[in-house]
Amino acid sequence: WITSNITSGESIYIYANSSDENINTVWVSINGTTQTNLTMTNSSATEFNITWTASAPGNYQLKVYANDTIGNLNNSMDWTSFTISSPNATSQNETAPSSALPFHVIKVTTQLNATDPLRDTYAYLNTPSGFTFLSNYSQNKALGNFTYNQTKTATWFISVPITEATYSINVTYTDYYSNTWNSSNMAVQVSSSATGSAYLASVAGSPEVVTQTDYYVESYFTSSG
Repeated sequence: WITSNITSGESIYIYANSSDENINTVWVSINGTTQTNLTMTNSSATEFNITWTASAPGNYQLKVYANDTIGNLNNSMDWTSFTISSPNATSQNETAPSSALPFHVIKVTTQLNATDPLRDTYAYLNTPSGFTFLSNYSQNKALGNFTYNQTKTATWFISVPITEATYSINVTYTDYYSNTWNSSNMAVQVSSSATGSAYLASVAGSPEVVTQTDYYVESYFTSSG
């Protein structure tokens, strides 16, 4: 028999009762897209079990085999069917500036809350062309394994394009078994006046200079910065 309500990436147990005066090996064969054979260990004289990480979502079958010390073989006769479902996870708390100056650096953060365990999870920030990722902030960020009801945060620092426009960015999460989850879209407006100030500065100085004396000017950003 096998753990019920199985989700992809979850560690589950498979059990079997097998008895013989000279029992040697007990193993379970799992049929899915490929066949996997797992040797079981005994927890008592007749009960055996194995821990297995459930693979990709789909329909599977299992059968238990056993042999004795001189090679006699037997099995559980019928294949037992079971189903692996997709794990539940939700993207939340997506944050990015609504506006930015051309070529400026912005910070983007998102969170993934996993109701079920996840294995080898990555967060990939989808951006249009022109965005540049800073060193140590890979576009595909490793989040690792998740336990039940665990939340992890992904952070990126990226330079926005020089071309002024409104861009849409979002995050795609994937795990080892190709399960995917998507975040909401985040809009970032790139504009030279996006933050209420411009690049231009006014500079005022004397129209004449005197040799061998310091010359001073005063400059102000156009929005009184």
